[in-house]
Amino acid sequence: IASDGAINLTAGTDVVIPTNVGLHFTDTNEKIESDGTDLTINSGRKINLTPAASGDVHIPVNIGLVFGDGGEHIETNNTNLTITSGGNVVVAATTLDLNGTLDVSGTALVTGVLTTTAATVFNGGTQSNGTVTVGVDDTGYDVKFFGATTGKSLLWDESADSLIVTGTTTLVGTTNLDAVDIDGAVQLDAAFTSGVDGQGYDTKF
Repeated sequence: IASDGAINLTAGTDVVIPTNVGLHFTDTNEKIESDGTDLTINSGRKINLTPAASGDVHIPVNIGLVFGDGGEHIETNNTNLTITSGGNVVVAATTLDLNGTLDVSGTALVTGVLTTTAATVFNGGTQSNGTVTVGVDDTGYDVKFFGATTGKSLLWDESADSLIVTGTTTLVGTTNLDAVDIDGAVQLDAAFTSGVDGQGYDTKF
């Protein structure tokens, strides 16, 4: 069929192209061909999908969008959108805005600064391999640790600049105190020694 203008096909009819015979556009670099199993689109240029202004490009449910050798593909089952990759999934964007819940079952590696505007809840153990800093010099925050017994806690009160221990304090090792101010009773269950043999100190009661 040779034509210098448009070729109009009557509605309700099909254009039948035999297997292994290509439908060519412009030159042999652009063609659509079927081998009876797969439909292949070949192009020496980019392929543009241009739907109507309000239209979408639809991919049926359980039909994957496959890249390369099939190791990377995107597929939906009408409930979840699954991205499968044998390597990394790279999102190159200035800002990534997630409006839902982020569920990470593996390891999340953040090489930049992680900033949260709401409380962070850890339901499992938390391990820090570096320094933990709360606040900055001259601007601090309360830090509180609760015990297993009701009313027992360890609190750094930033407004009072004081460490408050509610409960029993057990110190293992040497404790260096510049000054001690005791407002309650003191009980010693072992001998009290002041100084060493040949070097003593005044003790006044």
